[in-house]
Amino acid sequence: MMHRIACVTLVAACSHPPAAAPAPPKPPEAAATPPETAPPQAKGAEPPAADPATEKARPAPPVPPAPPPKTLAAIDVFGAKHVSNEELIATAGFAVGSPVEFGSEAFGEQVEAATQRLKERYRFAFVEVSPISYFGSSPEAGKVFITIDVVEAGDADRLKFAPEPSKDIPDPDGLVAAWLDYETAVWALQRSGALKPPYTCKGGMHCALGFNHPDLEHREDVFIEKVPGHVAELTAVLRSDRSHERRAAAAFLLAYAKDRKQVITAVLPSIDDPSAMVRNNVMRVLVMIQQRADTVLVPLKPVLRAMRFPTTTDRNKAAYLLAGIARHAPPADRTRIARELGDVLVVMAAMKQPNNRDPAIDVLKAISGEDHGTDAAAWRAWLDRRRARK
Repeated sequence: MMHRIACVTLVAACSHPPAAAPAPPKPPEAAATPPETAPPQAKGAEPPAADPATEKARPAPPVPPAPPPKTLAAIDVFGAKHVSNEELIATAGFAVGSPVEFGSEAFGEQVEAATQRLKERYRFAFVEVSPISYFGSSPEAGKVFITIDVVEAGDADRLKFAPEPSKDIPDPDGLVAAWLDYETAVWALQRSGALKPPYTCKGGMHCALGFNHPDLEHREDVFIEKVPGHVAELTAVLRSDRSHERRAAAAFLLAYAKDRKQVITAVLPSIDDPSAMVRNNVMRVLVMIQQRADTVLVPLKPVLRAMRFPTTTDRNKAAYLLAGIARHAPPADRTRIARELGDVLVVMAAMKQPNNRDPAIDVLKAISGEDHGTDAAAWRAWLDRRRARK
């Protein structure tokens, strides 16, 4: 199974296969993904055939240790209107409290089987079972949360994205290949337990698993040095390359440009990319930029749309981004957020998945001036009162 960085934030949570985003003042979990899970396999030519005698004498390489089992903490449902959450969870067949070998082939097969059952039984326009695992210093470390994402036929507009790119765009100075090679290395270290917090970066406007390991430290220098001179070429890769992995890499690379407005201009159109992995990476970069700003930098309109995207890795990033915007938004925009997304935010506030619930609550606090914590019923009452006044 492939797996690229689609982390919730800088700290600790990974989706399966892609996943999750940040939210000051407290940093959210770091997730892996997309959605979001085994580390990516290195690509390249096959090695030459080995001499049989040499092969027989050579000891077998050590088998990497299996990751310790985690616990399935909760299951949420988003988007279902005509089937109860309880029925969908029962059909998926997972047992809350059971051990989970996150990233294993067996768990991947279990997720795929659950997805197929839901597709065959209900004929939704879209359904996806999205597990996210928390690790590192996250208070939820060792836990897995599953979201069953549903798009019903009447909501098919939620599935409309830009056309699939079809070009082969040259890799400027080998930067895309270098980033993909870094991801292969960092996930191998993460999976083996060799990569420890803090996950730090020397440069850039975005940092996920960072470069805080002897095998990684030298890798960031080339991005810091070369990306500013290749912003146009990397933007072309992001917008037009046929490979979603190369587009996703370009999004993270563009965070090493010098000017934050230049980065926003480059990545923002790809918030509508047909690939969940690309959308994830684009919104992660935008989250990091917006949350470090003391004014609104990212336009509100595309973020409002992203809050209705089909996957949990879309919405958690969009919610963290919206929280950063809402803190500095003028009253008219806060009113618009409440009007267009009030119901979505209240639903997310009731979820158990931290990287969906917590940023939704942050948005509700910012637009209401109230604080009802995780009490979704109180947030619903606030929304009903607000509508009654209109």
